[in-house]
Amino acid sequence: MKKPILTALALCALLLTVASLATPATAQEEGTTQPTTHEVTVTGSDAVFTPADLSINKGDTVYFHWSNTSMDHNVAQSSSAEANEYDGQGWRSGDASATVDFNVTFDNVGTFFYICEPHAAAGMKGSIKVFDPDASTSAESTPGFTFLPVIAAAVAAGIVASRAPRRQDDK
Repeated sequence: MKKPILTALALCALLLTVASLATPATAQEEGTTQPTTHEVTVTGSDAVFTPADLSINKGDTVYFHWSNTSMDHNVAQSSSAEANEYDGQGWRSGDASATVDFNVTFDNVGTFFYICEPHAAAGMKGSIKVFDPDASTSAESTPGFTFLPVIAAAVAAGIVASRAPRRQDDK
């Protein structure tokens, strides 16, 4: 084979290898993610949820609990990060108490805000972002993603081959 053609083929092979490494792996089979329980606590005299902000998967449960705190607390869904009161429609652990054990399972995707009603104005708030682990967000769901690197590699190889200097004995 001629040297420019070998160079073009080598470049094409290199670009195809890089493109295949850049292609994301296939997403996990739908429905295989197991639900998880996440804990949110309040300790001692703190007027803070720990952690205040969570990112969880659809179907996961958040377990709010505290025991014998020096102040009474509760947890209630609010309408926004700025809201200081229960939204009247979502979940609520009940009246404020020094001991609370309360579970919420999230079956819908979105961002949910929550507060401690007695201490919301003091900033005792949090948020829970719920994602769908089975939603297809990989590049493989975009038609032609794998095809584009192959075309780019072929065009680059053609350009290299056409611009390569030709020696007299290559004609």
